[in-house]
Amino acid sequence: MKLFELTPMSRSRFDMLAEVLETARGGTTKTRIVTEANLNQEIATHMLNLLVDLDLLAARHNSPISYGTTEKGFRFLDEYRRLKRLLDSRSGLQEKL
Repeated sequence: MKLFELTPMSRSRFDMLAEVLETARGGTTKTRIVTEANLNQEIATHMLNLLVDLDLLAARHNSPISYGTTEKGFRFLDEYRRLKRLLDSRSGLQEKL
């Protein structure tokens, strides 16, 4: 019997939100966000709506709809990276983004 197994840690909601914002930096479609951020359609829809409601992401209503990270979204990403580095340095994980 193993005392513990090394398994990949699941992503937090903040990690997923940051991945969506990072993917949408230059503008992209929902399909690309789903693929690049490794999300299913239902979760992606929820996250896109949340990020648009929070003004972290802008929806451009062309065909197909595209999404782009806003200035507020870029500030979120900067703070996310800063906090991630701080926590990683405290826990010894040293994970680079």
